[in-house]
Formats: sequence, structure tokens, C-alpha cells
Amino acid sequence: MQRNLLLSLVLASLCGSTTAAFAVDAPIVYGLVKKEIKYINQDSAADRREFYGPTDVDGLEGRLGVKGVIPLGSDFKGVYNLELGLNSSLDNAPAADAASDERIRIRQANGVVGADKCGFFTFGQAYLPGMARMGAYDPLLGTGVQMLGLDFRYIAGFVAGYPSLTRSPFMNLISYATPAWNGLKLTLSFDNNDQTSAARTTTAERWWTTELAYDVEFSGMKLSFTGVYGDQSKDGTKAKDEMSYFQTGAKLSVDRFAVGLGYYWLEYNNPLNAKNVDDKSYMAVVSYRVIDPLLLAANYYMTKFDKQGVNTGEQSQFGLGAILGLSENVSTHLAFALVERESNTALGTSLLPKDTTGAKKDNSATLVLAGVTFKF
Repeated sequence: MQRNLLLSLVLASLCGSTTAAFAVDAPIVYGLVKKEIKYINQDSAADRREFYGPTDVDGLEGRLGVKGVIPLGSDFKGVYNLELGLNSSLDNAPAADAASDERIRIRQANGVVGADKCGFFTFGQAYLPGMARMGAYDPLLGTGVQMLGLDFRYIAGFVAGYPSLTRSPFMNLISYATPAWNGLKLTLSFDNNDQTSAARTTTAERWWTTELAYDVEFSGMKLSFTGVYGDQSKDGTKAKDEMSYFQTGAKLSVDRFAVGLGYYWLEYNNPLNAKNVDDKSYMAVVSYRVIDPLLLAANYYMTKFDKQGVNTGEQSQFGLGAILGLSENVSTHLAFALVERESNTALGTSLLPKDTTGAKKDNSATLVLAGVTFKF
């Protein structure tokens, strides 16, 4: 019986029948190509080249995907999304960045089932709750001076990924998002950090992540708020509740002007000294749309590392950028950033090979970049 049903569905789709059990919408194929050239001037002790390009924007590389909707009846629907990340560059100086070179990775591979009236379940590789919303608060997202800070690996001593990347943005997860109620929505997610089955037998991670999102319009203004809490428990040889994080941010838009603020807190146990560590980061962003195709923006980030942590001291980033849309599918951007890193201990000759004293604790850099984005 099941074989006959499956055969009938296949034949109906092949023959273009309009009497299939469910009318499936045509899938949408989409893609993006983003390239930059970078000039970086930093302390000569770093002994790193000054020019890079053309490169991908690390973490937000080119991509190719397909998505679609399958009606399930009674207002229910299924949504699928398959997306590959495509990094074609051979540009990264630090060995730690080599994994990004010429990389093809799965960004998303998920299915969503539900209805507007009762919420949606997501299964598979998808954005962790809060990641997409918090990222969108930075108008320079998708450039080399984005909030993810991944491209600052080019700058010796800078801790890439802070303040937002406490974890990978994508995880194989199970999540449930409630229906929106007066602009308020709650999402609960579970995953085990994409561990292999072998690793889970001894150090199984269980992550629960909760997101509270709120969007409202009043008096010609738009307010967006996001709060995220993630908590990890490990079984086996590791202590429970070894890591947790909290992220919160808000963006207020008035006509062509927008301002955003964010706060990030990360707590973990340092395996080197068995001490609890609290790292904190702060974000401020502002943007102004001069004309419809032209957006001017600035961002500032400050991260303060706990003295008991793997990283100590602090680091900061100040960025300025302009994004110009040439058409609906093509845009260019120009950006500038000042970056500083100051540690409580020496950065070491592995990061600063021309530091003859071996005692230098800081590094500063100026970054200028230009890029282009094509999408379809």
C-alpha cells in the first residue's frame, strides 16, 4: 500500500498532474557572491602582510541555496531550506584560519513544520535562536568590519568571534517558536553542539537556548528587542553547567535614522586553572540612509576579558562604512576600522614574531576595505 502511494505521488509529479495530494510550490534557488580587498596596517612586530584580496568575508561567505514551501492542509505548511557556504579564497595568514580557505560547508539543512496559529517546529541545521536578529542590528553586517569580527584574525592577538560568536551560528537542533502575540515571540531550542556520537559518550553536551523577541511600531518609530539565554550541561567527565551566555540588544528606527545597543555576557570554566570566567562585551551602532541606495553607518565594540580566562585584558573596534546599492541585486561597500588589543600578559612570539623582547602585550591596527556583493 505504501509503495503504491509513493509510486502514485512520483508519477503525478513527473506527469505534471494537478490532482496530487498536496500542491507543492516551486522551489526557489538563491545565491550570493561577496568579495573584498583589504589593506591592514598593524604593529611591525606582527610581521604580517598588509594587502589581502580578493577575499571572502569570513563567516558570511558566498552561498548557494534552495528553499520552498509545501502546503499541508488546514493552514499547516512545511518549509525546507538547504544552503551551502562557499569560500573560494586562499588568503588567510594565520594557520588557525586555514579551515576557511577554499571551504564548502553546510550552513543550513532544515525543515520547518507548523502554522501561524500554533507556532512552528524546526528540525535540522539552522540558525541558533537570536543569532540572526542580533547580527541584523549591526548595519555593517556582511562586511569585513561586521560584528562577528572574524576577519580581524588578520590582526595579531585579536580574539575573533567576540562579542557575539559564543557558539557557531548554525547548529543541528530542534526548536519551537510560538505564534507572535502583540509583537512578542518566544523560541526554545535544544542541541548537543554538533558533537560526534563517540564524543557524546564521555562529554555529552546538552544545550538549551531561549530567545525572547519583540517588535513594535509606534508614533512613526520601529523598535526591535532581542534577549537570548543559552545554558550548557555536560555529562561524563565534565562538570554540569560548564558554560552559559546571555545576549540582549535593541534597535530603534526613526525614518532614515537608526541606533542600536547590545550587551553580551559569557561564563565558562577555564580548564587551565579550574576558575569560573566572565567575559563581557558591549555594542553601539548607528546608521543613516542618506538616499535610498546609500547607507552610512558606524559601529563600536568593547570586550573586557576576565583575568581568570583563557584571554585577558580587553579589545575594541571602531568602524565606519558606506554601503551603496547599484541595483536590486548588486551593492558595493567601503569601510574603515581602528582595532586595539591589550592583554594582561605578553602576546608571545607566536603572534608577534618580531617582538625581540617577548614581552609586548598590545597591538593596534588600521583596516581599510572595499567590497562588492552580487545576489540572486
